[in-house]
Amino acid sequence: METLLEKIKNAINNDYLIYDIYFDKSKEILTILIENKNLEELITIDDCTKVSNIVNEILDQNDDDQIKYLDVSSIGIEKPLRTIDHFANHIGDEIFIKLKKNSKTKLQSEINIIQDVKDNQVLIDGNLINLNEIKEANLINKEFND
Repeated sequence: METLLEKIKNAINNDYLIYDIYFDKSKEILTILIENKNLEELITIDDCTKVSNIVNEILDQNDDDQIKYLDVSSIGIEKPLRTIDHFANHIGDEIFIKLKKNSKTKLQSEINIIQDVKDNQVLIDGNLINLNEIKEANLINKEFND
């Protein structure tokens, strides 16, 4: 499966950024979240169709019977932040964040600005927070929330 995902990443990365790609074995769904290389441009249905066609060609060539369904979509207006790279790409941006109940860190608000990223930690509200303490985080898109 890893080699197949690498082939897909390589084929798509020419035109788009892969924000996330994962396979849900129990549902047999390959999900690919994409964004435009020009981060100012939104993803269209035509973009999703183009990526779907590319991926379907690769799947047909590999005869992988584990994948029954393909879901290609935009990451959406309020991007989910899941990896340390996601946070690093948005230093200085405003986010909505919820911490896990067992987190020792207490934030004054659920809306904060990413100040920095170090190793596997995100600096928010003066607190270094381990990535595994974060339950949910989304970018706040000012353009659509004003």
